[in-house]
Amino acid sequence: MMNKLLLLLVFFISIINSQEINNGFNSSSYNIKSVNLLGVEATFLSGTLQFNEPLYLLESYSCSNFTCPQYNYTCPPCDFTHKGCSKPTPSGCPDVCTNATVLGFNEYKVCDQEWQDITLNQWTRGFVKGSVGTIANYYRFYAPDTCQGYKITIKTIQGEGKLGASPFAMDSTILQSRKAVLLKSHAELIICPNDTIISETNDGPSFSYIKGYPFGTIHMSVINFLEFVDLIYEFIVEPITVLPPSPTPPTCTRVDPLIPCLVDGQYGDYGPVDQHSFLMFSYTFNHCQNISIISNVFDQDFDFYVHTDANFDQNSNYTWSSSYQYDDILVLQLCPDKGKSSKTIYILTYCIYESILSFTLSTSGEFKLKELTSFDSVFSGTWALGGTSYLYNRKTMQSIKCDNVDILCDHYFPTFPRTENLPLYPVPNIFVRLGLLKFEGIAFNQSMENPASKNSFQYGLLLDLVINGIQNTYTLESDLENLEIRFLNRIMYGNGEAVDLVIPLGAKSSPECSYNGFLEIDSQIDKKINLLDTTSSSAVNGARYELNVLTYLDSYYSCKEMANSLIIINTTTVIENSKVCQAKSNTTENDSNSDPCCSQWARFGKCCRERPVGVVKKTFVDTIHDKVEDECSFPQCTNSILKTYAPSILGSEFDSCAISQDQESFYSDSLYTVFRKCKEPVLIQAFCKSDQDCLDYYGKPYKCNLRNDQCLLPYQDIELIYIKCIITDIPSPLKTEVLNYYNITTTDTQELIPILRNPFTSRDSTNPYGVRISTRRSYSYSSFLFDDLENIMGLDTSTGANRMDAFLTGEYLVRWIENTRLRLDPIRCDWLGEQGEEKGIRSDLKDECETNPPEYYCGDCIDPLRHCYTNLSISSQSECENRFVCYSPIQRDLYSWDFAPLPHSHDTIDPTECASASGVCSVPCGQVCSAPVNCIIPLTTFNHCFDQIIDGQAGSNSNYFDENDPYCTYSLEESICLSHGGKFSNCSSFTNSQCTICGNGPLDQCDVFGIQCSIVDIKCKSKSECEAAGQCSDQFYFAKQQNTYPVYQPKCFFERNHSTIFASSYPCCEVEEEQEFPYGCYKIQDRFLNQTYCQETGGKVWKDFAKTEQECNGYQPLCYGIDNSPGYLPPLTYRFNTKSQEDCECAGEKWTKPFTWTKGEWRDGNSQRLSWIKNKNTTTPITITDEMFDFEQFFQAFKKAAYVRTALLYKSEIMCRLSNSKNSLRVLSCGCSTDIGDDCFEDIKPPVLSIIKPCSDPPTNYTVLSNGLISFDRYSIKENFCISIGINLIFKDTYLSKKAIDLSSTFVSFEKPEDYSIYNEKQAVIGRVLNDGLSFDLFENGVYHFQLCLGATNQRSSKKFPHIDYALLEDNENGVVKPLLCDIHVDELSRFCCNITDFDQVVGHLLSKNLTINPTYILIERVDHVDKDLQVMSTGSLAMVFLLAIFYLMTAILAASCIVYFLYLKFAHLEPFRLVHLLFATLFIFALIRCIYFFLLPNTYLSSTDVTGYILSVLPVFLYFTAFTIVVVIWYILSADNYSPDIYKKIYTIILIINIVLYILFVVIVLVFNFTKNKIPPSCSGRILLGFSTNTSQKVVSFVYAVLQALVSLVIGVAFFYYGRKVYLKLIEIKGTKNKTKSQRRSTFSMAAICSTAFVLHSIFIIVLVSVAPSNIVFSFICLILTEIIPAMTLLLANHQFKFSLFKKDRAGKKIKMSNQKQNNGTGSGTGSGSGSSLSVNHTSDTSNITVSK
Repeated sequence: MMNKLLLLLVFFISIINSQEINNGFNSSSYNIKSVNLLGVEATFLSGTLQFNEPLYLLESYSCSNFTCPQYNYTCPPCDFTHKGCSKPTPSGCPDVCTNATVLGFNEYKVCDQEWQDITLNQWTRGFVKGSVGTIANYYRFYAPDTCQGYKITIKTIQGEGKLGASPFAMDSTILQSRKAVLLKSHAELIICPNDTIISETNDGPSFSYIKGYPFGTIHMSVINFLEFVDLIYEFIVEPITVLPPSPTPPTCTRVDPLIPCLVDGQYGDYGPVDQHSFLMFSYTFNHCQNISIISNVFDQDFDFYVHTDANFDQNSNYTWSSSYQYDDILVLQLCPDKGKSSKTIYILTYCIYESILSFTLSTSGEFKLKELTSFDSVFSGTWALGGTSYLYNRKTMQSIKCDNVDILCDHYFPTFPRTENLPLYPVPNIFVRLGLLKFEGIAFNQSMENPASKNSFQYGLLLDLVINGIQNTYTLESDLENLEIRFLNRIMYGNGEAVDLVIPLGAKSSPECSYNGFLEIDSQIDKKINLLDTTSSSAVNGARYELNVLTYLDSYYSCKEMANSLIIINTTTVIENSKVCQAKSNTTENDSNSDPCCSQWARFGKCCRERPVGVVKKTFVDTIHDKVEDECSFPQCTNSILKTYAPSILGSEFDSCAISQDQESFYSDSLYTVFRKCKEPVLIQAFCKSDQDCLDYYGKPYKCNLRNDQCLLPYQDIELIYIKCIITDIPSPLKTEVLNYYNITTTDTQELIPILRNPFTSRDSTNPYGVRISTRRSYSYSSFLFDDLENIMGLDTSTGANRMDAFLTGEYLVRWIENTRLRLDPIRCDWLGEQGEEKGIRSDLKDECETNPPEYYCGDCIDPLRHCYTNLSISSQSECENRFVCYSPIQRDLYSWDFAPLPHSHDTIDPTECASASGVCSVPCGQVCSAPVNCIIPLTTFNHCFDQIIDGQAGSNSNYFDENDPYCTYSLEESICLSHGGKFSNCSSFTNSQCTICGNGPLDQCDVFGIQCSIVDIKCKSKSECEAAGQCSDQFYFAKQQNTYPVYQPKCFFERNHSTIFASSYPCCEVEEEQEFPYGCYKIQDRFLNQTYCQETGGKVWKDFAKTEQECNGYQPLCYGIDNSPGYLPPLTYRFNTKSQEDCECAGEKWTKPFTWTKGEWRDGNSQRLSWIKNKNTTTPITITDEMFDFEQFFQAFKKAAYVRTALLYKSEIMCRLSNSKNSLRVLSCGCSTDIGDDCFEDIKPPVLSIIKPCSDPPTNYTVLSNGLISFDRYSIKENFCISIGINLIFKDTYLSKKAIDLSSTFVSFEKPEDYSIYNEKQAVIGRVLNDGLSFDLFENGVYHFQLCLGATNQRSSKKFPHIDYALLEDNENGVVKPLLCDIHVDELSRFCCNITDFDQVVGHLLSKNLTINPTYILIERVDHVDKDLQVMSTGSLAMVFLLAIFYLMTAILAASCIVYFLYLKFAHLEPFRLVHLLFATLFIFALIRCIYFFLLPNTYLSSTDVTGYILSVLPVFLYFTAFTIVVVIWYILSADNYSPDIYKKIYTIILIINIVLYILFVVIVLVFNFTKNKIPPSCSGRILLGFSTNTSQKVVSFVYAVLQALVSLVIGVAFFYYGRKVYLKLIEIKGTKNKTKSQRRSTFSMAAICSTAFVLHSIFIIVLVSVAPSNIVFSFICLILTEIIPAMTLLLANHQFKFSLFKKDRAGKKIKMSNQKQNNGTGSGTGSGSGSSLSVNHTSDTSNITVSK
């Protein structure tokens, strides 16, 4: 009883639950599909929950309660809109607006910035072009005097970027903004009037409230993060009403004494918090509420985690999270649990950086519902659904969350609801997180083909991925029954209630293949493929991905599954030597991470070697023949198509279409290698001591600049040298692409160099000599957030990293920034010389130079790039010209101001002392503790430190700043410093080991006022001292300041064990905590100065840099190779790794010492005689501005060319793979899913093997057909061009039984062509095909010749066809080819090679013949004479055929003679028409047609038209029957015992009826055979062998026709015998002239005997022809004579009417008289006469008799 009650209770509860689920919910379903995405095999579950009404998202417009400050109407906040910038400052107000500058890397006035004013509550659409560097659109609006907040909603239509907002003007070059949100889709940013803003001060950031805000100008910026994808977006700014605080102080319910509670609507300021720290709060409510949790801090990132239990953290157990937005806001609708009066939620805050914590929880504000399908883009709609639901596994009690579509939705992700659920787009972030950066930035418009679907909630679940053979399984299909969707109180019904359901995944669905549906997707794919040639190289990955997405759609995928169900794929494990990864699941993550063949991490320390492993391989076994037979209309062709289709689903590892990693990276690697190498001679010119040295090196009379021992080259010449270096070393295809793009046709290098410079110029500044980064447009690669290990800076963005930097591993964004405002316009004042050192870049130098200038001065101006050397104390020319200036040839740093003066210059009367006194050493001779800045003095009366001059020295801003007591820094003597009220530091009192920690430690007053000691180099004083010195490159890491760690102090280092945000990367160092060096990661936090602490934490101590060569060379060698990890590493970044020497050599990397010792090299100083110089000019510009060579434009052109070439590989892969899959599926979806029949197989496109793009240079080889080869030499392609060519496969089986002889008769045998036969234009067989053919689909003209090498796969017939050749296909339908008569040579692989010449003319030839086929070449064997005539039979057969023709001709002549004679008698009125005349006519036509037939037979196949065959072959048979039935009918009448009065009528009637029946049969046979005949038998495009055969209907008709012939022949034969005998017996009974009677009897007997025998033989002849089908013409020759010619001649000879006595007058008169007399007597007679006898039927009123007359 109890059990029954329990069951009833369970049933009742289940009914209640089902009713709750069904409240608005309809159904749930899913399907599972696997797809290849850019070479990655992925399996996704696509699920749909169908509701009965639309669904909405809950949005909040809320700020904390606040009372804004009073608006200042007298001096209002600055208006930086266009209207405001044009207005003057109000009278009496400080002019702070006019001079306000933009905060950022470059300082310029706010009103000088370009921006667009916007209007509140209006959508604004924007576009930011993808490019190198940071490009932004700026927007502004002037906030009214109303106390309100603002909500910025932005929808990303395409691309990725960042939206920033700030009360300050900002500059995009450092991505600066005060509040920001990342743009990948839908994003929201809320600004409230009491937000805390970080303000900039000279001593760093401070958290403060800016009084001018919330009034004044709000600045916004939108930045594009992608280089090649344009950012398209729309945004709107809406005001938020701000409520004043409640007059009564609000309270909250504290449920835990250790956890503070939150007050609804109250601004929360919780003070400073440390980086990566957590604080927890609680909030209790007693009724359903819409809750907003909003961050109040600008420029900081917080994450909120919310749960109903205090026991949780940010990694697990939480229910809601705000990490789905960069700008931190969380919106929920929550209610107390059923049966509970209240509910408490706990809010955990996570601070990413050190910051103050300020946020608000509010339930007031305004809440709106936004329908899920109302988002304008798939991006926005998908992004907005992050954090709305999660998957829960009832069995394991684990959750699969999706809080942030950007980084936290790896496996489960809700998607924008569409007609067809498509979880592949937007691209799931897991691909980028796994380091597959080719998935980054993919964007396309998918909304048109797949519109939004109302009343739906859709999601995707990633089940597994296979990447480079590694299978990562995330969810097993067997676990799906345990999964359920749980909603997170953010999806709403239209009534404002939250969807709070738990829904299982539902039933699995499998859509059926629809041919029409497939055609629709197929059409879309074709359109995309056709656009590939016009797709920009940067967008090819997007196009590839979009094509993959189309194959995922149901209409395509269902047909693919149908095709898969028809084949057998065998999965086997084979033990073989392979580099294939063995790991098959993420459950063996540790194993895979230790296997270098599986893991990038493991490859850092090991080499992936071939080893015996169990490799799982998928191989195609066969088709399922029975299923194909049952389901497909053309089984044989279907099986062949399936065999072509199978390789396309076996995976990329076995995919012949896939491109290799080496192919993919070749052009990019070559590009960066060449551009970096060619920069060296550009930035540093050759060293010299005289002009002759420059002439010897450059071959031109360049001057030697003795001031730095470098040749002086005009910048134009350096640019040309650089261009020459590039075009000489760059791969020719890249050069050709660029030249072709700019329509440059010249090939002479000397002519080409200046021509190639012209397209790449832009306005820039430079020095007249040399090319320097400091004065030209340059590019920096930096994060701008931290101190980079080294400055990556160059003239273009090809610059690489010389050392690995931890900040390049992907944790923070690193961008190329164009430095366009760093260029100054320095001038020099010659007569001031080096005394103007600090004034060289000052604008007031001109005024000083023009103040009391001397007429003459003593000096030297040999260096055009720097100040002159002058000695103004010399006042006479003679004294001046007797002195010499000594120059120290010191090389400046590449990034320094090259126009600054060089030190150590002095003049002397003895020039010989210059060599030693001004000589320099390439390395220092030791180091000492010093202080470049040792004094700080308060800034007193001046506004800027550089205006405060002390002891002739301008001050600099110090690191220490106080609003009431600012300081400036100087390098002064201690007494001077103290005399001006400064503070002095004596660093020389410290040893080198104490120097940078000020003796006692880093915190012991070392950093007070910014004074900091440093190690400085000691200059070598002599050549001997220099040559004994040296420097180790390890010093770099000790000299570089990183974070708070002092320089030249011991390093604490650890092994690399940190992983980046990308899964497939090498081990790296932790950003902000460590820095990379060859042996690992050294800490950059000053607490690790304590060596004991270092060792206790597991570190090792690197005490000091090497001081001697022995120490430097004592470092253990390491492996040095390229790091291809994802992140922000510049291409071809080399890095030391942990491989052993053996592993290093295995990986093809370099085993080398990490540091090198540089020996000191002494360079003597130079002397130059001083000159007495007339002062002609005031100032001289050191730089010029003009149209100059743009290094970046030049690099981008070649970079684009590299992308084009690489993109071609992708296009080839796409065309190859899709042509072999979708073309097959098009046929299979038709032939196996419909009843269309064989028509589905009529047009099967040949598969594409590949798409190649040979260039005019260099020579290139391409492999085809397994071991075939296509070779292009330097002259194969149009000069400076690259031509894209599609290589299509033509099956050799196309030529099987190509010319079957389709005759209407089988009387004569023919020589049947062999299989694979080919023909000339005369239809003569001239050879056989030996291999599959290649069709060349040219995308453009310009191919002249190439070499083609193929092997023979068919057995040769060398006796019959002795020559190997290639042939051009001219008529594929009839197998007509044009042999090339090649000079064939056989290569080492036994391939037959031919030089295909005049290819462009071949294309024209095919066009001139209106042939639509592409140039197609096949390997053939052929006869000697390829232009021979057609010969279809042997000589003997030919003779017999002509004899038959002659015999029939003779018969026709005899019949014609009889007819002509009758016509004579007829026109002479001597003879009326008789039946015998009809006999003559019938036999004449019969014999004539047969004569024509056999005369034509040797020259044609008589099958060109059906009419010819019917007339010449079938019709004579019926004419033959007609002729002999006339005789039979007459004999039938004559043999009768009694004659009726209408005997003639009876004769004619019988003859007519018989012939009507015969010719009706003829017509029926012709029509039935014609309309039931087969078309040319379908050969499945040559894939299968099908001969020309009749179908069942034709076989029946043919059989009936044969039986009819035999039967009629037999009947006629029997009739001749029977009725001939009766006539013969009657003739015996007739009394008459003996001779006449005998003649008549003889004639009748002969006709009866011959014709009866002939027709019986004819019956047998027909049966033999049909049943045995003998091919011997002798048989047909004899039978035709016996059965047709002899009987015909017998009738003609027996019944001719030639009567020569008729011409005798008396006999004629007598005959006429007798006839007339009979007629006058009333007697009717019928007379047949002839030379032998005639048949007469005489009719009287009472008797009937047969008379024989002569």
